Parts: sequence; structure tokens; C-alpha cells
Amino acid sequence: MLAPDVRFEGFTHQDWTRFLALFEPLRPEGRPRDPNRPQGLVVALHGEGKLLKLLHSKAGRLRLDDVAPDWPISSAELARRHDASWAIKLEARALDQVMETLGLRLRRQDDHTTQWLLFLSALREQSERGGIELWPARLSGVPVPTKAMIDTTLDQVCPPGQTMLLGLFDRQSLWTAIALRRGYEGFDHILGPDEMRDRLGLLSGDFRRDHRHLARAVSDQLGPLSLGCFAEYETFRKLEVDP
Repeated sequence: MLAPDVRFEGFTHQDWTRFLALFEPLRPEGRPRDPNRPQGLVVALHGEGKLLKLLHSKAGRLRLDDVAPDWPISSAELARRHDASWAIKLEARALDQVMETLGLRLRRQDDHTTQWLLFLSALREQSERGGIELWPARLSGVPVPTKAMIDTTLDQVCPPGQTMLLGLFDRQSLWTAIALRRGYEGFDHILGPDEMRDRLGLLSGDFRRDHRHLARAVSDQLGPLSLGCFAEYETFRKLEVDP
């Protein structure tokens, strides 16, 4: 999806921090988080019928004695015993075999999208062999898409030469934004809000009017918009909740 010569610019440290913060889950207002809710990821490395290593994303390395006497156990049971929301069981050579498969299938002319799809296919094959077991397996029945499917979808959403834009406002300022221009080899220009603010000038404080100036500024710099999403920052965040 990214072009080999992609340009990434226009993000200060604060801008990048704000953009990443958009993906932090929130819980509905007035609804406290359940203190007993499982959290974190537990990873079990095993080989030749033995448990070799046990790690938790929040607690660090775990004692093998708590699980080894009952090994093997399912990844679901592994998560339950360690109050984790995710669990992965890995055979000792599973990731090496994934990389070997990937190395055999990759070609010099493969673009980034093809490389990622081959990697996902190798992971799926290793999972089907039992070398990797993930819980919950929410995507187990979803096939790995083809490059043609991805390209066709992107052609509908953002044809080559056009741009997608997300702009979030906080009163009289552009809180954060990101624009992605698609070329014929993938997205070749990713632009952040720091490059846009100088072109906007003074804002009215009403994003329903200010977004037109943002859209015009980005269109002038990167090309016509195929898709734009504009909102007040607080409203946008209220729509993102942790169920």
C-alpha cells in the first residue's frame, strides 16, 4: 500500500502523539472499567512437548511451574489462568519456519502489499499446522485477501492521483490531521497537520466552515480529495469507546 519512495512529513512530536492517541480505546462515559476484566497478552513458547518460556505483557516473565505440570493446555485456558485478554502459543521454530516460507516466495519485484500478504499467508499456514495458536481466534475464518482485491477496493475509495484526509478540530485550531495521497505504486505522500496550519490562517471555531479551508489547502498541495472526514475532536473521541 505504500510506495517505495513514500514521503512522510508535517508531524511534530505533539502532532504524532495526538494522532496515535486516537487509537487508544475509551469506555463509555459513566461506566467504570471492570477491575476484574482480563488484560494483556500471555505468550507461551514450547517445543518437543515441553513448555520453554512464559511471558505476560504486563507482568513480564512468569513461572513455568504454574503451567508446566498440566502442559499442553489450550491458549484459551492459558489466558484464563493468567487473567489475559489474549494468548499465543508458539512452537520453538514456528516463526523461523514462517520466515523461511516468506523467503522462498518473495520476489525482488514484489511491492509492500504483496510482501505483507505473503507474510500473512505464511502465518496462516503455520497456524493451520498448529505451530501458532491464537486466542481469541476472531479472524480464523477470514481468508487472506489477494492483492487484486485490495487494489480494487482502494481504486473505489481513493483512485491513483487522489487523496484521503482526516481532519479534527478543537475550537479555533486544527487539533490533528493526516492526508494520504495515492500514486500508481501506492501511497506516496503522507502529510501531517504541521504542514497544513500555515495554509489555513485564522479559523472561525466552527469546523463546519473551517473544514472547507482545510480541504482546499490539502487539495492544492496533494491533489483532489476522494474521501474526507472532518469533526470536532471531542465528538470524534466520544464515538470511540471500549465495549
